[in-house]
Amino acid sequence: MNQWLDCVPQHCASHALSASPSIPLTCAAVRWDPDREDRLFFAQLAYLYADLYQVQIGAFITSRRGHTLALASLVICTIAARSCVRMLEKVTKRLGNPTPANASSLLCVGLVLVMNMWGQKRSQQVAGAAKDLEFINSCIHMLSLFERE
Repeated sequence: MNQWLDCVPQHCASHALSASPSIPLTCAAVRWDPDREDRLFFAQLAYLYADLYQVQIGAFITSRRGHTLALASLVICTIAARSCVRMLEKVTKRLGNPTPANASSLLCVGLVLVMNMWGQKRSQQVAGAAKDLEFINSCIHMLSLFERE
């Protein structure tokens, strides 16, 4: 057991030794925290969470038209896309630009938001269109930051 604990990264090992047993190690050590002091760990968590949102989106995208779960899937994907954009906005604000590893996530969530707006337009629902347009513009802005590098 001690040999295993010696291999655990320091931020996890200190939590494992001091945390209450009611909070699992994975929840506390890998929870998204926009105020995390360690910039490297912050950037790694951003990459991890962006990939998590991308996997969540990929799991719910369906190719069947008229499928009974298509609307629920689009809602889940849209919520994940908005959450990813909010998180990457915080990363950009803190680090100056999103990490290059997050470029594919930005593209993916931007496309999900565009598909959602397109679906809203087709069904003549414009309830969240303005907010989604802000998220899409934020994606475009963050992607444009890669052009300068």
